[in-house]
Amino acid sequence: MQADGAVASARAWTRAPWLVPALFVLVQVVVQCFHHEPLALTVENDFPVHAAHAATWRDVFAFHGLYPCGHALVLRLFSLLTGDPFLAAKVISVLAAGLSLRVAYGLVRDVASAGAAFAGQAYLALNWYFHETALLVGTDQLASLLALLAIRSLASSLRSADRRRALAGGLWAGAAALVRQTSLVLLPAYLLAAAWRGRRERRRRLAAELAALCLAGCLVAAAPQMWIAWRATGDPFHQSQARNVRFGMQGDMDWSGFAAGDEPSLVEIVRREPGPFFEHWARETLQGGARIAAMTASVFPPFLGRRIGGAVPLITLSLTGAALLATLAALRAQRLRELAARIAPPDGATMFLILLVAGWIAGVGLAFATARFLLTPWIVCALAAVAVWRDLCRPAPGIGDRRYAIARNTWIVVLACHAAGAVYFTLRLPV
Repeated sequence: MQADGAVASARAWTRAPWLVPALFVLVQVVVQCFHHEPLALTVENDFPVHAAHAATWRDVFAFHGLYPCGHALVLRLFSLLTGDPFLAAKVISVLAAGLSLRVAYGLVRDVASAGAAFAGQAYLALNWYFHETALLVGTDQLASLLALLAIRSLASSLRSADRRRALAGGLWAGAAALVRQTSLVLLPAYLLAAAWRGRRERRRRLAAELAALCLAGCLVAAAPQMWIAWRATGDPFHQSQARNVRFGMQGDMDWSGFAAGDEPSLVEIVRREPGPFFEHWARETLQGGARIAAMTASVFPPFLGRRIGGAVPLITLSLTGAALLATLAALRAQRLRELAARIAPPDGATMFLILLVAGWIAGVGLAFATARFLLTPWIVCALAAVAVWRDLCRPAPGIGDRRYAIARNTWIVVLACHAAGAVYFTLRLPV
């Protein structure tokens, strides 16, 4: 009876979607107590610019080219409460990370069990790459939270043909684009997925309605930035992201090859330098895909390992290897065969997620595919990987098999060690 009670209690935990976010925020608050000033690797390079853009309401709604108004608006509101933009930015990052964990739970729970949702949520909370962006004073977690809200609404609308969710997803996508314009990749991914669903189910009119509602919602949410750009340049869609593309290609902001006073577009960069552009794009896109795989396997960040030096890189790599070997030992051949037998053309929601991840990696690859910029597609991939891992490794009920428990506990230890070590050294390394 006591064993049954313990199992029931453990299962109850998996139905508490706010438990992991609350614990994560608590840990982050403690960590932030040691984050009194800008430190190496804990402050986005552009944060001083963001703080300047949030200094007054006039600055918030001025046109800044590379920077849409969303983060400046949120930073301004929180700065009024805290009196300090640095503290406000820390609060935003931590709260957004906690809320992202809650959204991640719902994203999995919409299609899988509470146990799978809890496992995915816990995996993110223990992973250094999630801690990194919560610790970072910047825009990553806020942009990812809004994008995840859009992803959940849009995926759900494709599963249930819910028009209200399509509209809500478009609004969240537009809000995410106000913080980071990479989120605009949500639109083509959704439009293509809606067309795929309409063609498969022969409901093209419904697909067109869902797509139109999503697009309308996005335009409504993005209207403030469009108005700001139109007022400043005469073009509601004007932005300066081509600078980042050129920066990624050349490592500098040298515009000498272009007409004086004329900011080049992406089309002009491709026309002037097609070879370097496509070479750079292909290289960064491939690196982005490899980086998401490494993040999902919780590989200790190489740049941090190099800065620490000594035996740390070898130790952390050994820990990751042990977790992967434990996973291989726990795999069940029958489950693999069952999974292979279930492979079929994806439905609309699955196609949306596939297009989203691929499109996001390619979009980020235009400039530079760093781990921070891949946060949102990595979260989607990590949640899917955890769900598949549980499906392939868990024993059937009533079957005693310690391989799964060993693999699960090994991953918990590896994730916790990597996250704790990375946080510790991040806060101690000199600038």
